[in-house]
Amino acid sequence: FGQYSSKVDIFALGLILTEMCVVLSKDQAEKVFDGCRSGRKSDVLNCLPEVKRFVNWLTNVTSTVRPGCKQILDHEFFGMNNFTSEFLKKFKIRRIIDQSRSSIVFEACNLVDGREYAVKRVATQTRYSEYALKEIRALASMKHENILSYNNAWIEKPPNGWQKRSDRHLLPSFGSEKIKNLYSGRSKFIYIQTELCTDTLADWLRTNKSRNTSQTKLWFKQIVSAVAYIHRERKIHGNLKTRFILIDNNNRIKVGGLGAVLAHTKGEEVSTMRTAENFKPSYKGRRERWF
Repeated sequence: FGQYSSKVDIFALGLILTEMCVVLSKDQAEKVFDGCRSGRKSDVLNCLPEVKRFVNWLTNVTSTVRPGCKQILDHEFFGMNNFTSEFLKKFKIRRIIDQSRSSIVFEACNLVDGREYAVKRVATQTRYSEYALKEIRALASMKHENILSYNNAWIEKPPNGWQKRSDRHLLPSFGSEKIKNLYSGRSKFIYIQTELCTDTLADWLRTNKSRNTSQTKLWFKQIVSAVAYIHRERKIHGNLKTRFILIDNNNRIKVGGLGAVLAHTKGEEVSTMRTAENFKPSYKGRRERWF
Protein backbone atom coordinates (compact mmCIF):
# COMPACT_ATOMS: atom_id res chain seq x y z
CA PHE A 1 0.00 0.00 0.00
CA GLY A 2 3.01 2.34 0.19
CA GLN A 3 2.12 5.40 2.24
CA TYR A 4 -1.57 4.54 2.16
CA SER A 5 -3.54 2.28 4.46
CA SER A 6 -6.84 0.45 4.16
CA LYS A 7 -8.47 3.47 5.81
CA VAL A 8 -8.30 5.22 2.41
CA ASP A 9 -11.00 2.81 1.26
CA ILE A 10 -13.06 3.55 4.36
CA PHE A 11 -12.93 7.27 3.55
CA ALA A 12 -14.13 6.51 0.02
CA LEU A 13 -16.96 4.36 1.39
CA GLY A 14 -18.15 7.34 3.40
CA LEU A 15 -18.29 9.49 0.27
CA ILE A 16 -20.10 6.76 -1.68
CA LEU A 17 -22.71 6.38 1.09
CA THR A 18 -23.28 10.14 1.02
CA GLU A 19 -24.00 10.06 -2.72
CA MET A 20 -26.29 7.06 -2.26
CA CYS A 21 -28.37 8.92 0.34
CA VAL A 22 -28.73 12.38 -1.23
CA VAL A 23 -28.69 13.68 -4.79
CA LEU A 24 -25.54 15.73 -5.39
CA SER A 25 -24.37 17.75 -8.35
CA LYS A 26 -20.76 17.35 -9.43
CA ASP A 27 -19.84 20.61 -7.70
CA GLN A 28 -21.60 19.58 -4.50
CA ALA A 29 -19.84 16.20 -4.52
CA GLU A 30 -16.47 17.93 -4.86
CA LYS A 31 -17.32 20.27 -1.96
CA VAL A 32 -18.25 17.30 0.20
CA PHE A 33 -14.95 15.60 -0.67
CA ASP A 34 -12.87 18.72 0.01
CA GLY A 35 -14.73 19.36 3.27
CA CYS A 36 -14.23 15.82 4.57
CA ARG A 37 -10.56 15.84 3.61
CA SER A 38 -9.96 19.09 5.49
CA GLY A 39 -12.11 18.18 8.49
CA ARG A 40 -14.98 20.54 7.62
CA LYS A 41 -18.18 18.51 7.69
CA SER A 42 -20.79 19.13 5.02
CA ASP A 43 -24.41 19.94 5.85
CA VAL A 44 -25.86 17.91 2.95
CA LEU A 45 -26.84 15.13 5.35
CA ASN A 46 -28.45 17.33 8.00
CA CYS A 47 -31.84 15.86 7.10
CA LEU A 48 -30.49 12.36 7.89
CA PRO A 49 -28.75 12.75 11.28
CA GLU A 50 -28.16 9.02 11.77
CA VAL A 51 -26.49 8.74 8.35
CA LYS A 52 -24.54 11.93 8.97
CA ARG A 53 -23.02 10.57 12.20
CA PHE A 54 -22.10 7.36 10.42
CA VAL A 55 -20.49 9.15 7.45
CA ASN A 56 -18.57 11.48 9.78
CA TRP A 57 -17.10 8.39 11.42
CA LEU A 58 -16.05 6.87 8.09
CA THR A 59 -14.53 10.09 6.77
CA ASN A 60 -12.81 11.27 9.95
CA VAL A 61 -9.78 13.35 9.04
CA THR A 62 -7.69 11.20 11.39
CA SER A 63 -7.41 7.89 9.58
CA THR A 64 -6.77 5.87 12.74
CA VAL A 65 -10.20 6.91 14.06
CA ARG A 66 -11.96 5.46 11.02
CA PRO A 67 -13.38 1.97 11.52
CA GLY A 68 -12.42 -1.21 9.72
CA CYS A 69 -14.88 -3.08 7.52
CA LYS A 70 -15.81 -5.49 10.31
CA GLN A 71 -16.67 -2.61 12.65
CA ILE A 72 -18.82 -1.11 9.92
CA LEU A 73 -20.68 -4.35 9.28
CA ASP A 74 -21.26 -4.89 13.01
CA HIS A 75 -22.52 -1.35 13.56
CA GLU A 76 -26.06 -0.58 14.72
CA PHE A 77 -26.53 1.49 11.55
CA PHE A 78 -27.52 -1.64 9.62
CA GLY A 79 -29.84 -3.16 12.19
CA MET A 80 -31.52 -0.14 13.73
CA ASN A 81 -34.47 -0.10 11.37
CA ASN A 82 -34.74 -3.87 10.90
CA PHE A 83 -35.03 -4.95 14.53
CA THR A 84 -38.50 -5.65 15.91
CA SER A 85 -38.98 -6.13 19.63
CA GLU A 86 -41.14 -9.17 20.40
CA PHE A 87 -42.33 -7.37 23.51
CA LEU A 88 -43.48 -4.25 21.67
CA LYS A 89 -44.99 -6.37 18.90
CA LYS A 90 -47.08 -8.56 21.21
CA PHE A 91 -47.88 -6.22 24.10
CA LYS A 92 -49.32 -2.77 24.67
CA ILE A 93 -47.70 -1.08 27.65
CA ARG A 94 -50.18 0.29 30.19
CA ARG A 95 -47.78 1.69 32.76
CA ILE A 96 -44.55 1.10 34.64
CA ILE A 97 -45.13 -0.78 37.89
CA ASP A 98 -41.58 -0.71 39.22
CA GLN A 99 -38.04 0.09 38.14
CA SER A 100 -34.52 -0.26 39.46
CA ARG A 101 -30.95 0.05 38.20
CA SER A 102 -31.21 -3.31 36.49
CA SER A 103 -34.84 -3.85 35.54
CA ILE A 104 -38.21 -2.38 34.64
CA VAL A 105 -41.56 -4.03 35.37
CA PHE A 106 -44.38 -3.14 33.00
CA GLU A 107 -48.10 -3.65 33.27
CA ALA A 108 -48.90 -4.69 29.71
CA CYS A 109 -51.84 -6.02 27.72
CA ASN A 110 -51.23 -9.06 25.53
CA LEU A 111 -52.57 -8.15 22.09
CA VAL A 112 -53.53 -11.78 21.35
CA ASP A 113 -55.49 -12.86 24.44
CA GLY A 114 -56.41 -9.37 25.68
CA ARG A 115 -55.28 -10.10 29.25
CA GLU A 116 -53.15 -7.91 31.49
CA TYR A 117 -49.74 -9.20 32.64
CA ALA A 118 -46.63 -8.06 34.44
CA VAL A 119 -43.55 -8.16 32.19
CA LYS A 120 -40.13 -7.62 33.75
CA ARG A 121 -37.16 -6.66 31.59
CA VAL A 122 -33.62 -7.24 32.88
CA ALA A 123 -30.42 -6.12 31.15
CA THR A 124 -28.19 -9.19 30.91
CA GLN A 125 -24.85 -7.43 31.25
CA THR A 126 -25.73 -6.52 34.84
CA ARG A 127 -24.92 -8.71 37.83
CA TYR A 128 -28.66 -9.34 38.23
CA SER A 129 -28.98 -11.37 35.02
CA GLU A 130 -28.02 -14.63 36.77
CA TYR A 131 -30.65 -13.84 39.39
CA ALA A 132 -33.24 -13.33 36.63
CA LEU A 133 -32.43 -16.65 34.98
CA LYS A 134 -32.71 -18.45 38.31
CA GLU A 135 -36.03 -16.71 38.91
CA ILE A 136 -37.35 -17.92 35.54
CA ARG A 137 -36.40 -21.53 36.26
CA ALA A 138 -37.84 -21.41 39.76
CA LEU A 139 -41.13 -19.83 38.65
CA ALA A 140 -41.49 -22.31 35.79
CA SER A 141 -41.03 -25.28 38.11
CA MET A 142 -43.48 -24.20 40.83
CA LYS A 143 -47.27 -24.32 40.71
CA HIS A 144 -49.04 -23.02 43.80
CA GLU A 145 -51.94 -20.63 44.32
CA ASN A 146 -49.83 -18.35 46.51
CA ILE A 147 -46.70 -18.30 44.34
CA LEU A 148 -46.43 -15.85 41.47
CA SER A 149 -47.69 -17.56 38.32
CA TYR A 150 -45.21 -17.79 35.43
CA ASN A 151 -46.37 -17.44 31.81
CA ASN A 152 -43.39 -17.01 29.51
CA ALA A 153 -39.81 -15.78 29.15
CA TRP A 154 -37.60 -14.81 26.25
CA ILE A 155 -34.38 -12.98 25.39
CA GLU A 156 -34.10 -10.08 22.95
CA LYS A 157 -30.85 -8.95 21.31
CA PRO A 158 -31.45 -5.48 19.85
CA PRO A 159 -28.72 -3.70 17.86
CA ASN A 160 -26.28 -1.71 19.92
CA GLY A 161 -28.02 1.46 21.12
CA TRP A 162 -31.49 0.44 19.91
CA GLN A 163 -33.00 -0.15 23.36
CA LYS A 164 -31.70 3.12 24.74
CA ARG A 165 -33.18 5.05 21.82
CA SER A 166 -36.47 3.17 22.07
CA ASP A 167 -36.77 3.83 25.80
CA ARG A 168 -35.90 7.48 25.37
CA HIS A 169 -38.82 7.77 22.96
CA LEU A 170 -41.30 5.50 24.75
CA LEU A 171 -40.79 5.69 28.49
CA PRO A 172 -41.11 9.44 29.12
CA SER A 173 -44.75 9.14 28.05
CA PHE A 174 -45.21 6.78 31.00
CA GLY A 175 -43.69 9.16 33.52
CA SER A 176 -40.27 7.51 33.66
CA GLU A 177 -37.79 10.12 32.48
CA LYS A 178 -35.24 9.01 35.09
CA ILE A 179 -34.84 5.41 33.93
CA LYS A 180 -31.60 4.06 35.38
CA ASN A 181 -31.24 0.93 33.26
CA LEU A 182 -27.81 0.02 31.99
CA TYR A 183 -27.30 -0.09 28.24
CA SER A 184 -23.53 -0.44 27.86
CA GLY A 185 -22.15 -2.67 25.14
CA ARG A 186 -24.29 -5.00 23.07
CA SER A 187 -26.95 -5.49 25.71
CA LYS A 188 -29.29 -8.44 25.66
CA PHE A 189 -32.50 -8.26 27.64
CA ILE A 190 -34.36 -10.99 29.52
CA TYR A 191 -38.15 -10.65 29.58
CA ILE A 192 -40.22 -12.47 32.22
CA GLN A 193 -44.01 -12.55 31.78
CA THR A 194 -46.05 -13.36 34.90
CA GLU A 195 -49.51 -12.82 36.27
CA LEU A 196 -50.23 -9.20 37.18
CA CYS A 197 -49.83 -8.07 40.79
CA THR A 198 -49.86 -4.31 41.17
CA ASP A 199 -48.98 -4.05 44.86
CA THR A 200 -46.37 -5.45 47.23
CA LEU A 201 -46.73 -6.15 50.93
CA ALA A 202 -43.98 -3.58 51.55
CA ASP A 203 -45.98 -0.88 49.76
CA TRP A 204 -49.19 -1.93 51.51
CA LEU A 205 -47.53 -1.70 54.93
CA ARG A 206 -46.20 1.77 54.13
CA THR A 207 -49.56 3.14 53.01
CA ASN A 208 -51.85 1.38 55.52
CA LYS A 209 -51.20 2.52 59.07
CA SER A 210 -54.02 0.47 60.60
CA ARG A 211 -53.80 -3.31 60.97
CA ASN A 212 -56.64 -5.81 60.72
CA THR A 213 -55.95 -9.01 62.66
CA SER A 214 -58.19 -11.17 60.48
CA GLN A 215 -56.56 -9.87 57.30
CA THR A 216 -53.12 -10.34 58.80
CA LYS A 217 -53.84 -13.96 59.75
CA LEU A 218 -55.21 -14.73 56.28
CA TRP A 219 -52.26 -13.21 54.44
CA PHE A 220 -49.69 -14.74 56.78
CA LYS A 221 -51.28 -18.16 56.34
CA GLN A 222 -51.01 -17.72 52.56
CA ILE A 223 -47.34 -16.73 52.86
CA VAL A 224 -46.57 -19.75 55.04
CA SER A 225 -48.51 -21.99 52.65
CA ALA A 226 -46.30 -20.82 49.76
CA VAL A 227 -43.11 -21.30 51.76
CA ALA A 228 -44.26 -24.76 52.87
CA TYR A 229 -44.73 -25.71 49.21
CA ILE A 230 -41.20 -24.48 48.38
CA HIS A 231 -39.82 -26.59 51.23
CA ARG A 232 -41.74 -29.65 50.03
CA GLU A 233 -40.00 -29.15 46.70
CA ARG A 234 -36.70 -29.51 48.60
CA LYS A 235 -35.83 -25.86 48.07
CA ILE A 236 -35.30 -22.76 50.19
CA HIS A 237 -36.62 -19.35 49.12
CA GLY A 238 -33.52 -17.64 50.52
CA ASN A 239 -34.72 -14.07 50.06
CA LEU A 240 -38.05 -13.62 51.85
CA LYS A 241 -38.76 -9.90 52.15
CA THR A 242 -41.97 -7.89 52.12
CA ARG A 243 -41.07 -6.31 48.76
CA PHE A 244 -41.05 -9.76 47.16
CA ILE A 245 -44.46 -10.66 48.60
CA LEU A 246 -47.07 -9.45 46.12
CA ILE A 247 -50.81 -8.82 46.35
CA ASP A 248 -53.01 -9.56 43.33
CA ASN A 249 -56.22 -7.84 42.25
CA ASN A 250 -58.26 -10.31 44.32
CA ASN A 251 -56.35 -9.40 47.48
CA ARG A 252 -54.48 -12.71 47.54
CA ILE A 253 -50.83 -13.14 48.43
CA LYS A 254 -48.37 -14.20 45.72
CA VAL A 255 -44.79 -14.92 46.76
CA GLY A 256 -42.18 -13.82 44.21
CA GLY A 257 -38.49 -12.92 44.25
CA LEU A 258 -37.45 -16.50 43.55
CA GLY A 259 -34.07 -15.70 42.02
CA ALA A 260 -32.24 -16.72 45.20
CA VAL A 261 -33.92 -20.13 45.54
CA LEU A 262 -31.51 -22.78 46.79
CA ALA A 263 -31.63 -26.56 46.88
CA HIS A 264 -32.10 -27.88 50.41
CA THR A 265 -29.37 -30.46 50.99
CA LYS A 266 -30.25 -33.53 53.07
CA GLY A 267 -32.50 -31.69 55.48
CA GLU A 268 -29.72 -29.59 57.01
CA GLU A 269 -30.61 -26.66 59.21
CA VAL A 270 -29.72 -23.61 57.13
CA SER A 271 -29.53 -20.04 58.35
CA THR A 272 -28.68 -17.00 56.29
CA MET A 273 -27.46 -13.46 56.63
CA ARG A 274 -28.65 -11.04 53.96
CA THR A 275 -26.45 -8.26 52.74
CA ALA A 276 -27.55 -5.01 51.16
CA GLU A 277 -25.25 -5.60 48.18
CA ASN A 278 -26.19 -9.10 47.14
CA PHE A 279 -29.38 -11.02 46.51
CA LYS A 280 -27.65 -14.29 47.41
CA PRO A 281 -27.71 -15.32 51.07
CA SER A 282 -24.31 -15.69 52.69
CA TYR A 283 -24.09 -18.40 55.31
CA LYS A 284 -22.99 -17.31 58.77
CA GLY A 285 -23.46 -20.14 61.22
CA ARG A 286 -26.79 -20.20 63.06
CA ARG A 287 -27.38 -16.47 63.42
CA GLU A 288 -29.91 -14.65 61.25
CA ARG A 289 -30.05 -10.95 60.53
CA TRP A 290 -32.92 -9.08 58.94
CA PHE A 291 -32.29 -6.29 56.42
